[in-house]
Amino acid sequence: MSTDEEFDRIVAGLDVDPTAAERLDAAAAKAAKAAEERKETETAPESDFDDDLSYRDVGPVDLPEQDRLIAWAFLVAGPAILIGAELASKRLSPVFVGFLLLGCAGALVYLILARPASQSASDDQTEDGTAL
Repeated sequence: MSTDEEFDRIVAGLDVDPTAAERLDAAAAKAAKAAEERKETETAPESDFDDDLSYRDVGPVDLPEQDRLIAWAFLVAGPAILIGAELASKRLSPVFVGFLLLGCAGALVYLILARPASQSASDDQTEDGTAL
């Protein structure tokens, strides 16, 4: 038995649709045409940025001053109350001490995360780390 006869015997045993390749090609062409039509109808969104591929300069977020004052009050008053109670030999409840410690830690984290951006000595705003 030659290889051609063997191949024909194997292919004959398979349930192959001879039009499958044609249908696949037609579906691919239809999908490519639809994608091309979508691309033509879509317009590029207008950009508010310059075309120099740099980030726009956004200023620091304006935080309410009251929140910062409350954080500073916790940060200063918490240790002051603990030291004052120790110097006066007064015993504070563990819940109150825990509240003061968590308040101080939270105030410190808030003040660090919400600090205003420092302005450099020079007015050169192009050095923002976007260029190598």
